[in-house]
Order: sequence, then C-alpha cells, then structure tokens
Amino acid sequence: MTWSKWLDSLRWPKVGEELLDILCPYLRIDTTNPPGDVAAAAGYLQAALEREGLPVTRLDAAAGQANLAATLNPGREPCLVLAHHMDVVPAVRENWSFDPFGGECRDGFLLGRGTLDMKGFGAMQLLAFLLLARAEVPLAGSLRLLATADEEVGGIDGAKWLAENHFDEAGGDYLLTEGSFGNLTPAGRIYYPTQVAEKGVSTVKLVTRGKAAHASSPSDDNAVVRMAAALSRLAVHSPARQATDIVRTFLKAVTWRFPGLTPEKVDAMDGETMHELLGSFKESKRAQVMLRNTYTVTIVKGGVAENVVPPYCEAMVDCRTLPGVSSDELLEELASVLGPEVEMSLAKESTGTESPLDTPLYRAIEETVRSVRPEAYVMPILTPGGTDCKHFRPRGVVCYGLVPFELAEGEDAGIHGADEKVSIENLKRGMKILLGIILRTIGKD
Repeated sequence: MTWSKWLDSLRWPKVGEELLDILCPYLRIDTTNPPGDVAAAAGYLQAALEREGLPVTRLDAAAGQANLAATLNPGREPCLVLAHHMDVVPAVRENWSFDPFGGECRDGFLLGRGTLDMKGFGAMQLLAFLLLARAEVPLAGSLRLLATADEEVGGIDGAKWLAENHFDEAGGDYLLTEGSFGNLTPAGRIYYPTQVAEKGVSTVKLVTRGKAAHASSPSDDNAVVRMAAALSRLAVHSPARQATDIVRTFLKAVTWRFPGLTPEKVDAMDGETMHELLGSFKESKRAQVMLRNTYTVTIVKGGVAENVVPPYCEAMVDCRTLPGVSSDELLEELASVLGPEVEMSLAKESTGTESPLDTPLYRAIEETVRSVRPEAYVMPILTPGGTDCKHFRPRGVVCYGLVPFELAEGEDAGIHGADEKVSIENLKRGMKILLGIILRTIGKD
C-alpha cells in the first residue's frame, strides 16, 4: 500500500480519540519551568513508545533535565526530526478559570497549560510516530521523534546540549517544531505562516559614569542624566529596513490584499516600501519587525542616595537582530547612536538563524496545507522570538516552525498567559496535516 492510500484509509475519529488519550495525561504532568523538571514527562513518553516495542534513547543533561529520542528507519536519509519541548511556563492558578494541569475537555476544547506551547503538538508527533510504526508505512528516509528539556529558559540542557554533544542521536537533515501557528481571521481568511528564520537575541549592558557630589549643588557630571540622554537617542533611532527574501516571498503570497500589487512589483521593492506596505496589516508591528533590528530598554539602575549626585548608572537593552548581523555589527550600530560616553558590553548574545525555502520539507508543508485547506495561504516568516531551531540550524539542519492549529482572534492569548486551550477540531485537523507533511517529505510510494 502506498503512503497516500494508507493516509486515506485511516479512521480519523479513532485517531482523534487516541490523540486525546495521549494528550490529556501528558498535560497533567506539571513540567513548570522553573524548576523545569521534565523527568516524569520523559518517562511518560518513553513508556508509550516501549509499550509498542520501539527503542528509545534517553539523554539526560542533568537531574530532571531529560531528553528523549526515538527513530524509525534509522540510518536512512534524509532524516526528518519532529521536535517539541516538554517544559511549560508557570501558571498562576488564581488567574485561571480552570485547573491549568487538569487536562480536561470542555465545550469542544482541551484545557490546560501546554495545549498550545507545546505538549499538544508533542502528543501529535508521538501519535504520528506510533501510527507509522504500527502500519510499517514505507519510508524513503528516517523519522526521528525528539522531546527536549528547558526550551522555555533557552534550551541549555535541552536542544543546545543535544546539538553540541549528541547530534548523531538527536539531529537530522530536517526539523519541524514550533515557531508559528495558523491564523483564522474574522473575515474568514486562513493563513499558515511558517517560521523559516528567527532573530538573534542579545542583551547589551550599558554603563555611564559621573562624579559623586552633594545633590544641593547640581552637577553636569551626572551618570543618570548622561544615561537618560543616551536612551532618549536610542528611543527615536530608526534602524535601516532591509528588503529580505523572506519578506518578498511573504508579500507575494498575499498580493491579493493590495490592489495592483504583482510579484514583479514586490521584486522591485526596497525596505522602506515594504515597511509602508506591511503597515496595513492588522498586526503591522509584528510584520514590520521582519525588516529591521530592534532595540528595547528593559532595565535601568542608578543612584546611591536621594541627596547624592549619582556616579554610576547602568541599563540593559534587549536586542533582536536580523540573520546575518554579527555581534560586532550590533555594537557598532548602538555605539553610533549612544555616543562615546556610554560603555557597552554583551551580557548575552546570539545571532539570527535562517533556513532556505527551496527544500522538500517546505514544499511538503505547502502541498499538505493546501490539500487539507485549499483556501489557505502559506508563507514564510521571520520571528523575533527564539525556538530550539537556533541550536540546530548552525549544525546544518533545515528547521521550520509551524504548529498546524488555526487560531482565531484572541486564542493565542493563552500562550504564556492564562486559560491556555486548544480546540479538539484543531487537534484532529492538525493530525492530518502533520502526517501529510511527514509522508510528503520522506514517504515512499
């Protein structure tokens, strides 16, 4: 039986029931980070695989920091990795209208922390893996299931540690994880933005110095005043807007939104023109940041006493840089804005990462989404936040981020917020899309 015929033969109501049977108990395992102990969650996934006679590799970076890998058709190329993180962000119980770790179904939704970010997709990946293994579906390549620790605090004991120390067991040629969701607009339009790149995330520490003196005799040598002037310049600074290939492809996918816009006109656009065009989107700021670096002041500390001219002031700046921008280039741009009186140092640094679009996996995403949702628009995006992709892309892995749920307006508020939930309809449709993506990438007819 070919993979396409097998896919058509699946009893989808039964698949949906099994998915809930896997996901509900998974949600009830509290993997809040901090502390981020995911040992019980890894044990749960491991038991599900071993019950069906599937070998599992457990890779624990530290106590409680568990990682799990299992592979179908090992040694075959290409290798497609389905990755998700087991940890979740904290849930303040009094802010929720239901138990964040209850894992209950109500009114067509599955409720709980992790339904969207990202145990829901993890359960789908596990079930896809099990279904393919049971049916012995012919695969041209290998399929790897990867569950990681501590993504919510940087993936130091998860994806980063795996990529650096256990790449043979955890890596592959292609990787699919989080990074974006489908979007269902009030007008009925359906978008499937797919994360193909993410910005570098760095923190720069700024320091200004002055001379301590009595506050009764105001001094020009005031570190806080000096810092305030520098930060005011940063606040009005407008970084150069770059016309990237990602934004070009994004705009070509939605030319229908703009009367008279053609792919040829998009090809001729510069960054400023793209910026103006993206401003018409409802979430224009989120779209426009794909064109430029951003700098946000997050912490300012200064002064020693109410009656002392402050000799020292420091500030922290969150910096999100486009792929290709180095740390040296970041500091050079900041220095040109802040001036020579401000000392700078990198407190944390990472550079942006990007994957090509012309790949079997990206084409599989496009073809599968359109086969299930013919009216949907699929386009690449660059995200300002970080995912586990940033640890695998430098190793040559083609990584994309797409959780195939179609979230209506406001449904994404539960991500890192209260009352996180996902519709059962999204889970069932998402399973069809995920299996289609896998089989179009590594299936063998």
